[in-house]
Amino acid sequence: MNETMEQAQVGSASDASTLTVEVQNVTRTRSVHATFQRELRADAAAAALASKLALPANVPYSLRSNKSAGYLDESKSIGSQVTPGERLTLTPRSHLGGGIGY
Repeated sequence: MNETMEQAQVGSASDASTLTVEVQNVTRTRSVHATFQRELRADAAAAALASKLALPANVPYSLRSNKSAGYLDESKSIGSQVTPGERLTLTPRSHLGGGIGY
């Protein structure tokens, strides 16, 4: 696997108000260790990570916890949903089907 590891800092230096996690893109070809303010909303964290990983800006992204296999609630803080060191996957949000009658 051709994986690229990078460091990203979103917020201030590590302390009780920050959280560091490992995030990979959905194809697992890029990975980054990112430090966030615990109060940052999950949707804002996903957008920042998409930019850091040079992913298309016109696509909405979500974060999925590899620990629970569930998606983070975008309206809640990242610190209330994950633990330090947890691995997350950044995935594009897509809606399949619906709206088109055949």
